[in-house]
Amino acid sequence: MRRGDFATPRVDFDQAWNTYKEGFGNPEGEYWIGNKYIHLLTSQGDQMTLRVSLESFDGDTVDMTYDSFQLSSEEDNYMLKMGNYLGHPGYLGTSLRYHHHQPFSTRDRNNQRSRQNCAEDFKGGWWFTRCYSAFLTGIYYQPGPPHPRKGIRWNAWKGNAPLKGAKMMIRPMHFTPHK
Repeated sequence: MRRGDFATPRVDFDQAWNTYKEGFGNPEGEYWIGNKYIHLLTSQGDQMTLRVSLESFDGDTVDMTYDSFQLSSEEDNYMLKMGNYLGHPGYLGTSLRYHHHQPFSTRDRNNQRSRQNCAEDFKGGWWFTRCYSAFLTGIYYQPGPPHPRKGIRWNAWKGNAPLKGAKMMIRPMHFTPHK
């Protein structure tokens, strides 16, 4: 997954279930690789780690790593399975861990355990838990008048401020780069 200030028109992340399943956007800009492909990549035997990189409009950046990441199959609504956050301070990792064991929801397929349709309300697919603590598929908002709880968000890092960019990247736990 990649979000940021890449091009106009922006990629719309307020998509239907099947679009999130297959993927959309452009890997050179904003994109979602596709839930069925994330499931395949994370269920082939190698434990995958997750790295999340965030950028704020004030120029701050942060990288966070989790020791495991997996999406279940479509039959289980692409449930998110998160490992432990490996960074410091520990509270930064709580925003995504809040969504551990949550099924994926979109505007046309609300799999939340509550009546509210957060995907419809906040305009993006995600693993909602009474909406969110992290939400990287929200509408791209630039700084300006506040947009309550809308936009790309990571509550434990920048609170209610929309973010400029975000990436979610996976790789095998025992990956060794070639030198």
